[in-house]
Amino acid sequence: VGLPLTRGLRSFLPNLLPPPILDGLLILSCLPTTVNMCIILTSAAGGNVASALSNAVISNLLGIFATPALLLRFFGESIELPFGSMVLKLCNKVLLPVGKLAFSYV
Repeated sequence: VGLPLTRGLRSFLPNLLPPPILDGLLILSCLPTTVNMCIILTSAAGGNVASALSNAVISNLLGIFATPALLLRFFGESIELPFGSMVLKLCNKVLLPVGKLAFSYV
């Protein structure tokens, strides 16, 4: 969906959105959906929540590999990232506050 949408906007309405916004739309279309959104929408529609949960988990696990491959395919560039530094920053921002909150109730 993202590729035809962004290409169509670039071709037919070139001045509607700036190129970085169109690139962002393409990147967002490559990402898998969140698990909670799948469950909420499925239960609201009266669908099979267990099936939606397993589908969301599988698609998120596949998204770990599919998202970088799709982005490389669409943008044709690769970048070098400081992996260790990123993981450390992520742990400090996400896991540390969650751990503090969890231990405050013990």
